[in-house]
Amino acid sequence: GVALVTGEAGIGKSRLTSELKQWIGRDPALERVRVLEGGCVAYGQSAYDVFIQVLQGFFGLQFDDSNETRRNKIRARISELFPAPRAQIETLPFIELFMGLPQSENDAAARIRHLEPVQLRQQTFLAVRDLFVHAARLTPLVVILEDLHWVDKTSLDLLLFLVNATE
Repeated sequence: GVALVTGEAGIGKSRLTSELKQWIGRDPALERVRVLEGGCVAYGQSAYDVFIQVLQGFFGLQFDDSNETRRNKIRARISELFPAPRAQIETLPFIELFMGLPQSENDAAARIRHLEPVQLRQQTFLAVRDLFVHAARLTPLVVILEDLHWVDKTSLDLLLFLVNATE
């Protein structure tokens, strides 16, 4: 499901999400719930930045991780979520590209290089959606996106695509 919390600046929206995170952390019945967060800023934001933040937390990526370490963490997590090799092949290259990793020299990466921009965007949106859907089937997810009034157009498009995938 989706919940949208709106209100004037200073009314307590961030406090509400902070209380939610604390409540989830204290309740043993909710120990499996995973909270992922991202935030928008008024300036200096690149395309998909808010979702890249969310996925960095999801994959356990650190700022100082090398590309190889980042790639290994992403691959390990995707192999957990998508046991079928075919599903991994259809998802992994798009997620690696989305996360800013240089493309490997393999068949999947070669397939991506030949896609038109519209097709690449569509396949990337599908990969991100599938990632969240598979992850949520294993453990409940709470995704918190702060300051969406500053969201970039491409992130908003992805958000709307993901919202349509929820029940």
